[in-house]
Amino acid sequence: MAAAILAFTALFIGLDIAERPIALWDESRLAVNALEMRQRGFSLVTTYGFAPDLWNTKPPLLIWLQAGAIDLFGAREWAIRLPSLLAAVATAGLTLRFAWRLSASLFVMAIAGLALVVSGGFYGYHAAMTGDYDALLALFVTGYLLLLFELLHRRRPSAVPVIACGLLVAAACLTKGVAGLVPGAGVAVYVLARWRWRRLFETPWYGLAALLAVAIVGGFYAAREATAAGYLGAVMTNELGGRYLHGLGGHTWPAYYYPQMLAELFAFGPAFALPLLATALPWRRTPSVAIRHGRRPTRSGPPTICSGSRRTPSSTPRVYSTTRSVRRRPRSGRPSPSGFAAWTRAGCRRSAAAKPWWAPWPSPRRTRRSR
Repeated sequence: MAAAILAFTALFIGLDIAERPIALWDESRLAVNALEMRQRGFSLVTTYGFAPDLWNTKPPLLIWLQAGAIDLFGAREWAIRLPSLLAAVATAGLTLRFAWRLSASLFVMAIAGLALVVSGGFYGYHAAMTGDYDALLALFVTGYLLLLFELLHRRRPSAVPVIACGLLVAAACLTKGVAGLVPGAGVAVYVLARWRWRRLFETPWYGLAALLAVAIVGGFYAAREATAAGYLGAVMTNELGGRYLHGLGGHTWPAYYYPQMLAELFAFGPAFALPLLATALPWRRTPSVAIRHGRRPTRSGPPTICSGSRRTPSSTPRVYSTTRSVRRRPRSGRPSPSGFAAWTRAGCRRSAAAKPWWAPWPSPRRTRRSR
């Protein structure tokens, strides 16, 4: 199912990738940046007319990828759009994986993936169909948001995913500057509202990941300014003020512009508001399927149920690592499945017989096989 949806995504977006002419607005300017970088060689400075481009102040990560594609495949339309196409397919894959881990339902996974892919705001112009920043930005932003969803519901996450989250934040900023941090404002509000900000200080990895992201992004901006002076001033005018305070180039719209765009560009129109309405309904608080079936209790005590559930009483509550429990070798001697296959098998086998959140967890000492 997931492979079929990803194949559909690639065909749906890339079927006419070589036939459509380059758009005369942002895509054409980025194409010039990439072509000139291909001729001049790798550089921190993007140029337009072989002069430093201070009108487009975005960092050059996408330009590097486009220049590499042109170097490999030639100066063709589809080569300029190839990074956006691959980023869109990868974003759809992350969405499918997240929907499956959260629900263990093929129907939910398919609806989530298709609702994303057939939305005009995802596949249309200035997005996955053109060589613009937004498809690559969506990949990195989706990656670090979904990763933070898992990390913030663990008291002491391991180092690798936290560092990976910091690298994704840095990649988002190197794609489109401050726009890569805008979705993080919602995460900050959630952390404060759910009183989870203390978890950021219970392990050193969050601080290390933040320092790593600041070092990478800050290092680029410092090196870019040292290479060609005036860049930081243009960035502050364009990104830290500019378009965030008033419309540029006559682009002035009414206050309802963004809800209107969401209704027009989402696959199901105004239905994008339904999740907001659903939060006001009296839902029964239950753990997600991923938490019910992905973590096994051990002899240390019952696990901690996260994300919209209640904590099972215990003197030492813990959130157990999914990877450690799935990859454990069973008593039969055969290796356990790992990764996506393990989630698929566990979800399809046990989702129908799932216990409610108030049911007691079985003790491994009294059962033959840990479930």
